[in-house]
Order: sequence, then structure tokens, then C-alpha cells
Amino acid sequence: MLCVRDPNRGGIKPWYVGKAERQSFKREYLTVDKLNKYEAALLSVSKGTPLLFFYVRLTEGKRAYSAPSTSRHRDVSYLEKLLISHALQRNKNLINKQETRLLKEMVVPGMMNTEQRKLTDTAVFMKRMMGY
Repeated sequence: MLCVRDPNRGGIKPWYVGKAERQSFKREYLTVDKLNKYEAALLSVSKGTPLLFFYVRLTEGKRAYSAPSTSRHRDVSYLEKLLISHALQRNKNLINKQETRLLKEMVVPGMMNTEQRKLTDTAVFMKRMMGY
């Protein structure tokens, strides 16, 4: 996950979420495509410190990193979508193109893409119950 720390506001804003399951982190995150995405994110902010966060999949015994595989890992794909969802809540200008269309269009009152208006009592109740 690529984020940029804003020195003026002190916050951290996500700009790109990606996964590496078929090849190593080094091969995935040092491609020309990814470097172009990182550059675009840095050009989108006037100042800031770039940060990369890596979530590492461990083997079942949790003693080693999971090796790259040609078969897809359902947990890795799910985590990528979950992180994209959360990142979009913090930054509508997320660079990701895939996995974002539905998340940008879906409206769940009080939770996702809610218009600036008064929520219904039910939406407020659900928001409180779910803790968001």
C-alpha cells in the first residue's frame, strides 16, 4: 500500500493498494507500471513523505513467508478488496482503477458514499450498532 504523509496536516493518505501473490514483492513493486503510479501519487501532493506498507502472507505454520504461487489465494484477493474499500473512504482520488468502480458507485447510508444529508433513524441505528 502506497501512502503519503502530509507534513502540514500530520495525516497519512493512501494512494494505491496492490497485491503480490504470483511473484515476489521486489518483482511486483519495482515494475515500471508501479513506479509510474508512485510518481503520479507524489505529484498529486505538494509535499509529503511517501510510505509503503507491506502485509505479508505467512505459511500455515506461521514460520515463513508464503511463497509466490500461480494459484490464487482467496485471502489475498479479499484483503486487497477490503484495503481498497477502506483506502477509498480516505482518498477518493485513489490511483487504483480495478476493483474501485462498484465501491465508488455503491451507496450504503451512513457507511459508504452517503450524501451530505440527514440520515434516517434506521441508518443512524445501524451506524451505531456497526461502530462506524
